[in-house]
Amino acid sequence: MSQRTTCGTLSDVRQRGTLILGKVTFDSDLRFFDGHFPSEPVYPGAAQLQLVMEVLERSLGRPVRLTRIKRVKFSERIGAAHAGELRLEVDEERGRVRYDLTAGRVTYSSGLLWFEA
Repeated sequence: MSQRTTCGTLSDVRQRGTLILGKVTFDSDLRFFDGHFPSEPVYPGAAQLQLVMEVLERSLGRPVRLTRIKRVKFSERIGAAHAGELRLEVDEERGRVRYDLTAGRVTYSSGLLWFEA
């Protein structure tokens, strides 16, 4: 089942213990592509972090707030209509999540984020 969010379309989201996996499509009509760059739309890094937080909130079943960003690396551009896989490792006790956003062997971004409810 697919779910449209402000950050893209999520599908096949599943949780195994502290691991959350899912697929995401970066729909070409997302507001993030408006003006970021008109001739070659790019999905911004801030939107990638928002995507991680939205998936985390849905999985935990409660709102969370990003409190700290550490070791985030934006490695490859994400264009309109691209797709990828999101992998979150959640440490709820410490309030942190390690994430990877990939497409096959390509890593779009990865990092370690802290959050609180």
